[in-house]
Amino acid sequence: MLRRICGKNVRLIIIIRERLKLISAHDALVLLKNSLSASKLLHTLHTACCVDHELLDKFDTQLRSVVCSICNASLTDDQWMQATLPVRNGNL
Repeated sequence: MLRRICGKNVRLIIIIRERLKLISAHDALVLLKNSLSASKLLHTLHTACCVDHELLDKFDTQLRSVVCSICNASLTDDQWMQATLPVRNGNL
């Protein structure tokens, strides 16, 4: 199940990467956040044994690449860690 969900999201990120560059950064971030079935993915991650799964690394790498592209900035590891926190814990 994790392989199916993460694989789908990785493919989706690759497809929409170039399209998101064509719209404003704010609109692109909103679309990115809401188009990846984040709630389904988070539920899967909380309920499945998926520590160090190779697709999670690939998903994270692709997502970071798209966010950096949209924002036209590279994020350090510390900045990316903060950006991926839940909002209540200081998300950017």
